[in-house]
Amino acid sequence: MISEVPLGKEEGLMSSAEVAQHLGINMNNLRQIQSRKTLVWVKKLGRNVYYREAEVIAYGIKREARKKS
Repeated sequence: MISEVPLGKEEGLMSSAEVAQHLGINMNNLRQIQSRKTLVWVKKLGRNVYYREAEVIAYGIKREARKKS
């Protein structure tokens, strides 16, 4: 039986595209954030990488706090 849950969702993971959309940034900015090790992917399947949803949310909160100060 094929699972209808998108890849990574059962593990609390988000794809690069989902992370970029959630943070309101483009993929190039996400790659820059990744290269600075500010937000690190945790799973790689082929050319796709996945991030922990909790870490993405925490990063988004920190990012908003920096914008306000």
